[in-house]
Amino acid sequence: MLGKFKCETGSLQPVEFVGVKAKMYSLDVCPKKSHTKVKDIIKCFVMKNVLHSDFVAILQRAHTAAKFRTLHSTNHVLET
Repeated sequence: MLGKFKCETGSLQPVEFVGVKAKMYSLDVCPKKSHTKVKDIIKCFVMKNVLHSDFVAILQRAHTAAKFRTLHSTNHVLET
């Protein structure tokens, strides 16, 4: 149904929300758990390397860098 949101934190109440841009945000649920959504970055990289504190640092500095490699194909030609 339009206008309904799903609960992303379960029964826990969020402590802090940091929204950098559309589809790029982090919800801090408790000191040891956060819910992070990042578009256009590989999911395994986000799970291992991106923390809620990184989102807070981005708001303060407005700059960050990350390096990772991807394989993708264009017209059946592999590129890195």
